[in-house]
Amino acid sequence: ALGEDAARMLVEGADWLHVDIMDGHFVKNLTIGAPVVKDLRQRVPQAFLDCHLSVANPEDLVDDLAAAGASSVTFHLEATSAPLALAQRIRACGMRAACAPRP
Repeated sequence: ALGEDAARMLVEGADWLHVDIMDGHFVKNLTIGAPVVKDLRQRVPQAFLDCHLSVANPEDLVDDLAAAGASSVTFHLEATSAPLALAQRIRACGMRAACAPRP
């Protein structure tokens, strides 16, 4: 299961876990969301969870990811019209903010 694999990665020496969240719009793939991040947080409370948003509207997920226990949010500049405001909002929710180039 994902939680067991995550715990094992930390035991084996990983410093943090990277979680890809894709909406099927910004990129073609569709993956997990905030509920799975919340489950991971409960299973590996000590983990640094970086949530990489490959989604069309990253602003829509910030509050849910903060509530789920994400440690940081990585977003694509092309996905938002206000990257600075988004980074500030992410930080205001207690998470670290990062940007990634679009694949």
